[in-house]
Amino acid sequence: MDSYDGEDTLGRMWKVAARPALLLLLTLSLGTAQAQLQVQQVYGSAEGQRAGGLWSPLQAGPLQAQRVRTGAGRLELRWGGGTALLNSAVQAQVNGGKLQVMAGQAYVTGPVQLYVRGYHLNVPAGGAARVDLLPRSARIAALRGTARVAFGSRTVNVAAGSQFSLSAARTSAYQESDPWYLSRITGRGDAVIEALRGQVSVGQGQLRPAGVGQSLAEGQRLRTGRNSWAELGFTGGGYLRLQADSELQVTAVQTSTRGREVWLQLNRGSAWNVVAKGQGGYRLTTPVISTAVRGTVYRVDAGGLVKVFEGEVEAGAAAVQGGQQLRGEHLEVLQPDAQDALNLSLDELRAQPIGLRDLTVPGETELAVQAAPLSEVWLEARAEDGVLWAWPLRPQAEVAVDGEGRPLSLNPVTYTLSPVGRQQLAALPAGRYTFRVAARRYDQRQELSPALPASVLPAPAPSVPVPSVPGPVENRD
Repeated sequence: MDSYDGEDTLGRMWKVAARPALLLLLTLSLGTAQAQLQVQQVYGSAEGQRAGGLWSPLQAGPLQAQRVRTGAGRLELRWGGGTALLNSAVQAQVNGGKLQVMAGQAYVTGPVQLYVRGYHLNVPAGGAARVDLLPRSARIAALRGTARVAFGSRTVNVAAGSQFSLSAARTSAYQESDPWYLSRITGRGDAVIEALRGQVSVGQGQLRPAGVGQSLAEGQRLRTGRNSWAELGFTGGGYLRLQADSELQVTAVQTSTRGREVWLQLNRGSAWNVVAKGQGGYRLTTPVISTAVRGTVYRVDAGGLVKVFEGEVEAGAAAVQGGQQLRGEHLEVLQPDAQDALNLSLDELRAQPIGLRDLTVPGETELAVQAAPLSEVWLEARAEDGVLWAWPLRPQAEVAVDGEGRPLSLNPVTYTLSPVGRQQLAALPAGRYTFRVAARRYDQRQELSPALPASVLPAPAPSVPVPSVPGPVENRD
């Protein structure tokens, strides 16, 4: 078998390697015998499929499945002296006793042999490599040692700091920007609808109208209609604003030792993303490109357009800097449009603080507080036995908004109890209560203890007479 290093398009050999018959031959050619695949550890959701076609959760021990997939989780496999750590959203097969990664990401330590979409990968003892099978980024990168990639009648030596592109069939320099395997999954995270406008629906099979505060589970879809948008916030910070006529699917949201890990799939339309540094991993994949960030403001369209306003985005094999956009394979100067201007103004609105403060005037009969427009404000009353009541506070005047749901004025708004709320508050059972006003706006929350007017307070708890204790009787004898 010939061996070579360096860059070579290998056009003829690429065509040979793509032939199904030869791929089958590669899969069945086991090479050096290795121990049976073992499930070392499961983090979160990982399933296997046997010959019967049923998927079931994987457990530690010998791997009996013919196909493997991860959802919101990771899977560590061991055979021989090496390991393979499969990230979230991975699809793999077991052919002839060897692992074959078909989609997603994997971190491999040697000595180990496996297949990557029909390419035979050999990682030596002490070596490490990563596999990235994502839209517009299908590669094998050597992190330590020299990995060997065989296909057709050829072998490519991939030295540490180099990558082999499966689509271009050549090697090039590689600088790692997303060492996801260094973190440890610690639990499940949340993706919560924090704001919406217009027609927004959510679900896994049949979609239903969405509401603010609703969480999206793994596999659920969020869809917007015409002239609509929805904001999705994540555990650990950051948010995505799904644009009009778009659909997003949640692959995984997890907490980890580096913050949190978010995996999303944009099926159609466009998404605006705001991710601060230090919040953890964030990956948004479309049918034609996969993007990963560490702190940035950017927009991505399902058709592959990537616009970066702040920070840096890894888009396929390209690094797109702030002030640039990627269209197809071409980096261009950023060209903002009306959709971008709308999102920048919505970001400004979202960043405005709640500014909650008590406006109740002593001696008046009205509870009044002040907060930013489009805030959700409510009054809570907690009894001594722990029972909790709550009433929404409404703006005194309707907040005027434009066609995109933005308030025409950012001035603070006065919120009060409705007549029904005042009646219900005054009708509470007699007793002692602790009162609190809370306000929520996007991912912000603020509280205060109000000065409630006596006219709306419930009756005080009846006083219990204290029996008199007779004093000592003086002996007059």
